Amino acid sequence: MLNSNVTEDNPVLSFDIKRAARKGAELISISSMELEINNFATLWLDTRREPTPCFLTPPSRTIIKHERFDAAEVNKRANNFSEFKNSTLDIPLSRAAEITGVDKYKIQQFADIVSEPDKTLSLFTKGALC
Repeated sequence: MLNSNVTEDNPVLSFDIKRAARKGAELISISSMELEINNFATLWLDTRREPTPCFLTPPSRTIIKHERFDAAEVNKRANNFSEFKNSTLDIPLSRAAEITGVDKYKIQQFADIVSEPDKTLSLFTKGALC
């Protein structure tokens, strides 16, 4: 969840997410507010308001560094991936922590969880990421 109050915005989806969390799915909530859905989260990252893109940088770095992506699929579907790849390497973990107000170890934990090759990652957000 990226700054999304899914419980209010989409109660049906919220029910499914809560059920999945009860069955062992890892839910990460990135939000500057205390929300009901945070109670179901494996990890809640209490951020300053609107720093979401910085949270996506460390996992992107981890995925790219360890080549935990399907290169053929990325090349088929993504435009300017090499530019993205180079740009995501510019923000170190310590800087992301400074910008977001979240401990760098929690950000690294987030990056480790979402970069596991056998994970399915779904992002839910309300509004733009940038």
